[in-house]
Amino acid sequence: MWKGFGRLHQKRTKRIGIVGLTPSCGTTHLAVAAANYFASKEKLSVLYIECAPAEGVIGLRTERVETRYGVTGFVRDGVVYMPECTVEEALCLLTEDDDIIIVESCFDAVNAQELFPRCDRRIFTFSAKPWHYYSMQMNVKQMIQQQDGIAQGDYCAFALTGREQKKLYEEFHLRGIQIPFINDPCRLTRDELRFFRKFLAL
Repeated sequence: MWKGFGRLHQKRTKRIGIVGLTPSCGTTHLAVAAANYFASKEKLSVLYIECAPAEGVIGLRTERVETRYGVTGFVRDGVVYMPECTVEEALCLLTEDDDIIIVESCFDAVNAQELFPRCDRRIFTFSAKPWHYYSMQMNVKQMIQQQDGIAQGDYCAFALTGREQKKLYEEFHLRGIQIPFINDPCRLTRDELRFFRKFLAL
């Protein structure tokens, strides 16, 4: 509990899972942009947990080093990044009390069982292009078969066409959301900020 402006408020951490259903579909790009939106526009404290293959956020410029639960990360533009976390490390970090915790991960059975159920909101990124459709199809089917609510969330893709949206709805009854092109996820434009304000409304 914390006190502000003479009133008592209860602080509640919002945990957002951003999950890649297919390879190279912009999961890191979207997650970094979302983190920067919350930190820069909403002025919230943001913890970014990367629980995905290497070579993700590790290359970002570091302003200072930060360690939590024995995990060493870094701070950039007000966002605390914890790169290359194991599932065990991610579970510990999910107990932190930052305003926003973003968990970036790829879809697999361990993440589905351990990480996704702990997220208040799930955003699934995917590519519906022919060379990625099979892996997306298999992952969505696996989530639906689990019948534990894991499949509930927003399904998003960069460069999603109307034809791909129709196919996704006909096969899975899911409405795909087109993510606009984001040139630099660390420096969002006014139009991009407007998109995230609506898309990530708390």
